[in-house]
Amino acid sequence: MADAAPDALDAARVVDAVRRGWPVRISGADGALLLLPVEGADDAALAAFASGAADVLISGERAATLKLTNQRAAAAPGPVCIAGFDGGVAAAVALADPALDLAHPFKGPFATKACPAPDAAAAAIILARHAGRLPAFFIAAAG
Repeated sequence: MADAAPDALDAARVVDAVRRGWPVRISGADGALLLLPVEGADDAALAAFASGAADVLISGERAATLKLTNQRAAAAPGPVCIAGFDGGVAAAVALADPALDLAHPFKGPFATKACPAPDAAAAAIILARHAGRLPAFFIAAAG
């Protein structure tokens, strides 16, 4: 059996980590992000990941549904960063999961901000979809 390419192994490891709700570091041409998947995380993991309010990365499609694309930072197509989300993991899951919209109808208001590494953010959304998880992450800049 042939060995898998290192890039394929790295991608498989990241997809597995996202499925398990573990923090991951995603690099792009414009920087890197340290991310904690919203789905699969708990409040203890969030507290260890970020002290205080954390930013949340969601897909551009979800941002459009939540009517966030009228804000300048969210106007461009692609992932959107919600600044200083302090609702905890349950509120972040309700924010990210369209199946919970009727159970949690009133969300926001939210302020968006420019994503620190748009290429890495776009890659993270794609990886979440490959992992079968909500395309949403708690986010920290990784340099």
